Amino acid sequence: MSDARAFDPPGLPTTGGDQNGRVNGTVPSGKRSGCFWLFLIGPLALIAILVIAGKPQSGTAKTAAEAPMDLPADATDITYYLGNAWPLRCYDFQTSEAAFLQWASDSSMVPAGRSGHQIVAPVLGPSGEIQFEPIPPGNYIYFSWSEDDRGEHAAYDTETGHAYYLAHSR
Repeated sequence: MSDARAFDPPGLPTTGGDQNGRVNGTVPSGKRSGCFWLFLIGPLALIAILVIAGKPQSGTAKTAAEAPMDLPADATDITYYLGNAWPLRCYDFQTSEAAFLQWASDSSMVPAGRSGHQIVAPVLGPSGEIQFEPIPPGNYIYFSWSEDDRGEHAAYDTETGHAYYLAHSR
């Protein structure tokens, strides 16, 4: 095949040149390699995936079975915020002291005299959005773990049976 036009795809204007469509060593503007499209479309697809996956999940659940996270089996009245783009998870719930102690002990947290981190509770705002408020004063049992800018913190109010959990990472 000595005719260079035999390699031109149908529907594109013929340009002449070598078997790869190069004229004087360059690719004509009508022909783009697969890498060109990969570099153009790839970043846009990645951004779309991050935007979709980056939406936080928040809401309420009546029981632990309805909640999208691992909680003590007897947990009720759950409010939660599970952030993706902003790596923060926090929730509050009612549970028994024994169930809280077992749940916290099964995690990477250890008993702590008091959490060194401000624990916040997810609270439903007037239009259904999640807001964050410091946990109220109480007689708490604390569990905590942290390293660098990552950590888990939990508090259980022995007077009300209310538990709070906060996890943060990079």
